[in-house]
Amino acid sequence: MERTPLTVGSPQEVIDKTLTFQEGFGDYQRQLFAVDSLGLPVEVALEQVELLATEVVPVLRREMESRRAPDVPEAPTHASLVVAKYGDAETRQPRPNPNRGDNLSGSSPYQDSDPSVEAHFPVVV
Repeated sequence: MERTPLTVGSPQEVIDKTLTFQEGFGDYQRQLFAVDSLGLPVEVALEQVELLATEVVPVLRREMESRRAPDVPEAPTHASLVVAKYGDAETRQPRPNPNRGDNLSGSSPYQDSDPSVEAHFPVVV
């Protein structure tokens, strides 16, 4: 386990292990934690998410920011990506389609999408 990205343990052990990833991958900007594997009860998974949010992620953000090389830009946020795409203009707004009954199939529910583009889902037999 020590030689894999698998991270198990106390919040401090998770922090310590995650900070070692920077040695191998450099200044990366995204980290995915999977907490629902192995059939954990939902209560346990929710406790793990709570620990990540309150004890692990804030420390990782501070540490990774302090270790980031000066030439590496800040990680994009949702807000910065919206501003980069739309500037001061109005963002995409979903349009209701009462004839379809959902916004998961057919054309995109966004007003600025090409109406000829449709989602195609595999047929399960």
